Parts: sequence; structure tokens; C-alpha cells
Amino acid sequence: MKKKTAQLPDAASHPQVQRTRQALREGLLSLLKDKPLDQVTHQELASRAKVGYASFFRHYSSKEVLLREIVQEHVTRLLAATVPVVDDKDTHAGCLVLCRHIDQNRDVWSTLVRAAPEMLREELIGLTLQKRPRKNRDQKWVAVELGTRVGVASMLEIVRWWMDDPQSLTVQQAAEVLNRMVVAPALKAS
Repeated sequence: MKKKTAQLPDAASHPQVQRTRQALREGLLSLLKDKPLDQVTHQELASRAKVGYASFFRHYSSKEVLLREIVQEHVTRLLAATVPVVDDKDTHAGCLVLCRHIDQNRDVWSTLVRAAPEMLREELIGLTLQKRPRKNRDQKWVAVELGTRVGVASMLEIVRWWMDDPQSLTVQQAAEVLNRMVVAPALKAS
């Protein structure tokens, strides 16, 4: 007769683990408002998150891994909100959803476009290519990956400019700029 073994809960789903990870994410974002990642110490991060110093290392191998988790989380949320609308071919509506989402999470996006632009760009490119595979089209003058890279880079420049001067554009105006300068031309070109 086989001996039954107790099923242990997944450690990552344990409420205390989730609270600690959330505190570390919030602590890092808070610190990144004032200084670059390479100037953030593990001690500062633990203190800001109100967790023990060793707790950081129980959850993350480096600050970069923590930052990547934050970027992945926010890019995934952004694309989950935006892709279904863009799939309906209403590029302006898709840009409006994107800009509203960014505006509603302005504090995080403002920090990420300054503190982790390369990581943010690469994550957006990777997930965009993964979620939006293009079928063969008649016009093949530009590679899908190149079009995606240029589109994401342009979008991030517009978002960063908007985050740096939030009074410059309303959400609707930012969506119009993004649609007319990046999204609509990119979709026509591919």
C-alpha cells in the first residue's frame, strides 16, 4: 500500500510570501523615483519595504530580477487591456485604452520609463510579438520584428515625453498622437 504524502502549498501563493514580494516591489519603485537602480542598496530596499535584509535574498537573486518582475507584471497588464481593442482594428480606441491604462498607473509607468527603459522596451517587444503574431500579408517590405521594435521604441518615447510633462496632453490627446504617429502608420506598413 502506498503511503500518502501531504501536499504542501505552493510557497509563492502563500499570503506572507505575496505580501513580502509586494512590499519589495513597492519599495523598489519608490526608491527608483529618486535614484538609478545601481545606486539602490539592498539595505535601503529592505528598509523601505519594511522587511528583513535577508528577506530580499529569500525572494530574489538580484535587484535586476525584482525589477524585471515589476516590468513583466505591468507590461502584461498593459497588453491585456490593449490587445483585444487593437485586434478589433480600431487603432484609436486601442491607443485610448493604452493611454488611459498608463495614466491610471502613471506613478509606476513614469518610474519605469526612466529607470528601466531598455528592460521595458525588450519586454514590450517580446510580449507584443508573442501576443500579436502577424499572418502573411501582401505587403512584406518591412520585417514584423523590425516594425514592432520601431513601433515600441516610438511609443515609449511618446509615453516618456508625456510622463515628463503630464500637463502637455490630455489622455485623449496622447492617444491621438500615439495613433497618428505610431500605431496607424505601423499597421498600414505591415
